[in-house]
Amino acid sequence: RPSEIDWAIFGSLYCFACHVVPKSINIFLPLGKYLRVSEENIKKFIKKIPEEIYRKSGTLDERGGDLSLYGEELIKDHFSKKNEDLELFELNPYLKFYSEIG
Repeated sequence: RPSEIDWAIFGSLYCFACHVVPKSINIFLPLGKYLRVSEENIKKFIKKIPEEIYRKSGTLDERGGDLSLYGEELIKDHFSKKNEDLELFELNPYLKFYSEIG
């Protein structure tokens, strides 16, 4: 079973994909290819993310949602073990804790 940090990083990756994948492309397809799982499994994973870590806005097929403060803290605590990793994560303009709705 995935740990809380796994869910938090997956939620952040989903937010990242919402920002960089054009709206004309189904978000689940490139995310599935990147993670080497099926599009249907990506949808199942997004449904299963604990609500205290990631809050999905709208229906499953719509983009949008954001990582909770608890999810952000999990990621920061995980990466703070190596200071350089935390700096790389925080300085990267594409790694987001939230995504656009719609």
